Amino acid sequence: MALLQLENVTVQTEDVARLQSVHLSVERGDFVTIFGPSGAGKSTLLKQVKPMFADGERQGTIYFQGTPLEQVEERIQVEAIGYVHQIPEEQLVVEEVWHELAFGLENIGCTTHEMKIRIGEMAQFFGIQHWLHEKVSSLSGGQKQLVNLAATLVLHPQILLLDEPTAQLDPIAAQEFIELLARIHRDLGVTVVIVEHRLEQLLPHTTRFVFMEEGKIVLADDKETFFQQFIATVPAWANHLPAVIQVSHALDATRTPAWTLRDGQRRLADVSFRPPYPLPIRLPTRALYEVKDVSFRYTKDGKDVLRNVSFTMEEGEILTIIGGNGAGKSTLLQILAHQRTPYKGKLFVDGKRVTRSKQKEGQTLHLLPQDPLLLFLDNTVISDYEAHCKRSGMTTEQAAERIDDIVSLLCIEPLLRRHPADLSGGERQRVALGKLLLDRPTILLLDEPTKGLDPIAKAALQQVLRQLQRQGITLCIVTHDLHFAASVSDRCALFFDGEVLPPKQPQDFFRNNHFYTTAANQLAKPFEPSIILTEQFLHSIQQGDSDDEQQ
Repeated sequence: MALLQLENVTVQTEDVARLQSVHLSVERGDFVTIFGPSGAGKSTLLKQVKPMFADGERQGTIYFQGTPLEQVEERIQVEAIGYVHQIPEEQLVVEEVWHELAFGLENIGCTTHEMKIRIGEMAQFFGIQHWLHEKVSSLSGGQKQLVNLAATLVLHPQILLLDEPTAQLDPIAAQEFIELLARIHRDLGVTVVIVEHRLEQLLPHTTRFVFMEEGKIVLADDKETFFQQFIATVPAWANHLPAVIQVSHALDATRTPAWTLRDGQRRLADVSFRPPYPLPIRLPTRALYEVKDVSFRYTKDGKDVLRNVSFTMEEGEILTIIGGNGAGKSTLLQILAHQRTPYKGKLFVDGKRVTRSKQKEGQTLHLLPQDPLLLFLDNTVISDYEAHCKRSGMTTEQAAERIDDIVSLLCIEPLLRRHPADLSGGERQRVALGKLLLDRPTILLLDEPTKGLDPIAKAALQQVLRQLQRQGITLCIVTHDLHFAASVSDRCALFFDGEVLPPKQPQDFFRNNHFYTTAANQLAKPFEPSIILTEQFLHSIQQGDSDDEQQ
């Protein structure tokens, strides 16, 4: 008997079919990874299994341990079915870590003695015993997500549902989170169902993959046979799969792919390489935005978040800044956008000093925050756009023309009549970017713009950003997405210890890193360390094979 069974499940919200005739079986002990386009219904599926989060009108039946879910006792639903949100802050409810772990136990009536045993055991397992009495607000994004996971596991669930839990984590924190999840699956026997766009780190641990599109399950199978079928069934995604899958398939399409970096490198041991084609290099231009010796702290006696930060954004470039969770990258963008004021240092645009109260005339600078909903005031995207244009002094005709241009550029026409809060994470990012573009900014600051985007949507965003660059817009992006940074950037910089280290061109930046680098570079490093993109990798291998054949 399956632990979890969905039979002919359809979910409708506001005349939109979120799920369409979904059938899915999860056996006890499975590790299931669900992926697919943004808005495909992945999060909706998970929420239907956790009734307190479910929305919309459902048809069909969900069984838990053979019993229809609506007939399962509420306490069992709370304890046996664990759920971890994409955004850590949405799940945290109390101020202190200890109390967060105790919250669920109190609600199910555990005694104080039992709570202490469970919390103590879980704190040791997670290695968080040293900050049990810290304020949740003082934790980094990765630490907050660990608290969420611990607070869920302390209830001893049989199945764990996770909705893009690494979306806001830096690469190192994301790797640590996935490894801990694998340990929970292996050592505690918890069944795992995870929605994720990052597949590389999940490959060794997943037992079964599920691909969803337009509210339907297109393909579900054991990982040994999944990707060969997937490449044939959904060829549009073939170039967006993990580097080790693409390289394995290029070497031998009939063989089961390699799942780990080590196995992938073993298969490459006898492959000949030629140097990869060089990435385009953008020649330096004049300094547009200069940051000189900027320091910032949140309280007068607090620790500096930024310390003597100095760097330059060149006119018309795309600069990306990479770094760990809680390092201060978002704070830096807020200062660049004049939303916060440093206690030391100066900002210059076109050589003229700019302060929060006095921005240079003719320069429009906008920030896309991590939470795109902060930009919206109205009940639908289109009404919000129209109201913004009206406040900006545009005529009805001017507003309609500008909105049409942006809708066409971002392909967001189907989203215009919907409430921003009802959109998926990736859809919110796109409509929020559209709202900023209504003002035709000359400088655009983007804080984690790929969060919640599937690989195809990321590729589309990259094309949009390049088009904006050609229109003369200068972009500064903070991101944890290393492949996106390598693909879209003219220069990359690491934010570390309160400062921005000198930016470098992507090829020079990534080839010298071990952790803050792309999956393709990690795989290729022993053979050709200048490779940083999967397409470079495949081209280099094919060139090598061609040379061997000619000889």
